[in-house]
Amino acid sequence: MMRASLASQLEPLLDSTLTMQQFRLLAVVHFHGEQTMTALADAMRLSPPTVSAAVDRLVERGLVSRREDPTDRRVRLIGLATEGRRLFRDLEDSRSRLGREILAGLDTDALRALAAADAQLVAAVDRTLGTGGAGD
Repeated sequence: MMRASLASQLEPLLDSTLTMQQFRLLAVVHFHGEQTMTALADAMRLSPPTVSAAVDRLVERGLVSRREDPTDRRVRLIGLATEGRRLFRDLEDSRSRLGREILAGLDTDALRALAAADAQLVAAVDRTLGTGGAGD
């Protein structure tokens, strides 16, 4: 049952026919906002021509848009188009549903133990990375 549910929850991504590189590009733009080609290439550790080709394909599919930077007409800004935003909204909705489904199968004691372990994990990450916690 969980496998079928997981597959259905991942359906927006599995049905998208995106390559991993295209999905990574979309994720950078989704999580960091509009980007220049240079910034995308740097973030993805790819060459600008490789990123440009990926952007071209995503523009053709209506997932990203390209617009002129108002401060420098030579620069193009890459942002999520309506379909790209819809894809991420669907993925986030699916992820939330799957999380709720998983947590619904746990009893109160298991949920408390999970919450305590999560708090310990966050504290360990904060100590290791020196991030100082959620108040930052």
